[in-house]
Amino acid sequence: MLGCLGGATLSLLGGGLIIVVLSLLNAVTNTLPLLEPTPPDGVDLRITIEEDFLNRFMEQPAQGTTTIDILPGNQVQVLADTTVAVLGTPLPIQVVGSFALQPQGQSVEVVLLDTQISGFDLPLDLTNLFNEDIALINEELNGAIDEIETAVGAPVVITGLTTSDTMIQLELREFPGGVN
Repeated sequence: MLGCLGGATLSLLGGGLIIVVLSLLNAVTNTLPLLEPTPPDGVDLRITIEEDFLNRFMEQPAQGTTTIDILPGNQVQVLADTTVAVLGTPLPIQVVGSFALQPQGQSVEVVLLDTQISGFDLPLDLTNLFNEDIALINEELNGAIDEIETAVGAPVVITGLTTSDTMIQLELREFPGGVN
């Protein structure tokens, strides 16, 4: 049963965060306008991703629903309602993953804060099951920042990352000298 729950949890939470990464990639791979020089503390590029947009394109499991809930304080929750067969009987479960988004110089890091299944916290030894998936998501986010740098034609540095009840906003500035 734990294997089944682990597999369901992994695919639902990972799928939700992949949507965030793909939205960021889509936002920056379109042609960017040429920018005027910006003061050292200014913002060259602001990317806003709305919660409604993410949820419209969220991949849904065969049975159930998955939604992304953006929270203030640079946090995101992925909620999945589904069923798992236990001894041939369908059992409804809700999987909730809480994540923090942390700017790290030229990248954004996703950190797992908590995982619950039907209101029960997953023990720490089981949350380690997500380490590889979170590492992959962080790698995808770094790839998205690389795409931004390619589109801008120079290294960029993250000057701000904020979330509200309904959006994620990422601010970047061109950094021609690069980051040491």
